[in-house]
Amino acid sequence: MKKIFITFLLLYLLPINLSLSREISNYSILIEEDYNSVMFIYRHQNSQNSGEIFDYENFEFFSKTYKNKFSETASFVQPAHLKVSNDQLSYQRREYRLKKFEYDYNVTRSGLSLLTFKVPIEMDKYINDNIPFSMSTLSKTSWYAGTFTLVQNDNDLKEILNNNPDTFCKIIIHSKKLNKTIREFKKNELSSLERKC
Repeated sequence: MKKIFITFLLLYLLPINLSLSREISNYSILIEEDYNSVMFIYRHQNSQNSGEIFDYENFEFFSKTYKNKFSETASFVQPAHLKVSNDQLSYQRREYRLKKFEYDYNVTRSGLSLLTFKVPIEMDKYINDNIPFSMSTLSKTSWYAGTFTLVQNDNDLKEILNNNPDTFCKIIIHSKKLNKTIREFKKNELSSLERKC
């Protein structure tokens, strides 16, 4: 009985980011409008998609918001055109509130803020339909919002390179590490532009 209890406890307490240990069949890359954050969406066979947001700028409100447990926050995913810059309510329209947004916030050894999450169906739909969207989370003391667009071709990569070469190179490094098919590019490598890193 004790063994069963310990097994249950371990399974219950496992962090969400272990979902990334499942085999990735393919993935997508989304860039945040300020070019300082990147979202990776991982597709797994026979299980819910998972995702990561790398906050390369270590934005103060990103960490302040996501340090809170997901059960203590409210999250929203909605079409990007509905937002008004710096207007919190425009990012958090009641009809776009998610029933559940499970995430795990960590800081890597190098000091990078990383959010790992289970991809909600609503987010999947925007990505599959290539609709830019905003994602926002509200805690008791702070809120965060980011607007994400799907990276689909070399022109999108050039735009990232021109706006933030550091972010571009970090995307290249992470993609090489994954070594899986990028759905929109239909291959493992991104581009000959990777020579710029």
